[in-house]
Amino acid sequence: MMLLMATEALIRYADLQSGLCKILSDEFGLEDDLAAAFDLPKSGQVTLGGEVWSFTRHGKGARFTRDSDSCVVDAADMIVCLPVALDAWRLIDYFESLNVQRTRVNQIDIDVTNKDGMDELFHTLIAKKFLAVVDGHNGLYIIA
Repeated sequence: MMLLMATEALIRYADLQSGLCKILSDEFGLEDDLAAAFDLPKSGQVTLGGEVWSFTRHGKGARFTRDSDSCVVDAADMIVCLPVALDAWRLIDYFESLNVQRTRVNQIDIDVTNKDGMDELFHTLIAKKFLAVVDGHNGLYIIA
């Protein structure tokens, strides 16, 4: 089982998601988030940092899977307007794809396999001013 430092893991995820969303936005000329639902093909491939990622469109978002190791980055419905947004479900999916069950914040290990653990992670990182709430109703956060 791999144990990642939470802040490093979230920065890496946000960077991957943002980079992948930017490539889709540029390649397919997406002007706003609604365009993703209409202008993205149902599936395809993009390259980020020399790595090939397959994607599948869902609604106004896209699920990316790195071909080399099956790492998953599932971009929500804000591909254009807020490609760095984080939420619990998508991070659980990402951690699961990396076989990560716990992350560490300072000396505290936090379970990242369920919503309760993700809530604990988010609250801890908000208190440390590492994360900021973007949309509390929908559980969206960004790195501060």
